[in-house]
Amino acid sequence: MEARGVVPNRVTYNSVIEALAAAGEPIRAELVFMSGVRTGIYSLEDLQTSNPTGGGSSGGGHSPDKSTLTMDLHWYSVAVAKAAISHVLGEVLAGALPVAPLCLITGRGNHVNPGIAPGVLRAQVEAFLRQQGLSPERAAHNSGRLLVSGNAMVLWFERSIDGTD
Repeated sequence: MEARGVVPNRVTYNSVIEALAAAGEPIRAELVFMSGVRTGIYSLEDLQTSNPTGGGSSGGGHSPDKSTLTMDLHWYSVAVAKAAISHVLGEVLAGALPVAPLCLITGRGNHVNPGIAPGVLRAQVEAFLRQQGLSPERAAHNSGRLLVSGNAMVLWFERSIDGTD
């Protein structure tokens, strides 16, 4: 494609990730997502590390802290959202991101196409997190957000490191 002068864009990357996910190739889908991050198609600026008390994150590493990892998945398809979550969880395991509470913004599902049940992304992301051994909860104040507590992230991290997950 690139040899012919056609530069891949977000639609190209989304299509490849969707195809790989449909073919049961989630690891390859994540690799394409990571390639999209490297080339600037996807931005990890959508991933914010914030401290509820006002300060920023203390940086990477494996120690839990009071910061929250926030991912805005609003405009991602289910397949791209899963690839993005897998990437971020891998970054946590690698120590590039802190073991911290996780907030995933999926939206409430109010702006979907007619004939499609609202909240599809939220439901699919919630199921995916459970498959990863995480216990998401819907935010009480905002049904368009899923929250994974700091304790749940620490337990997931420890199980992942021990190989029991």
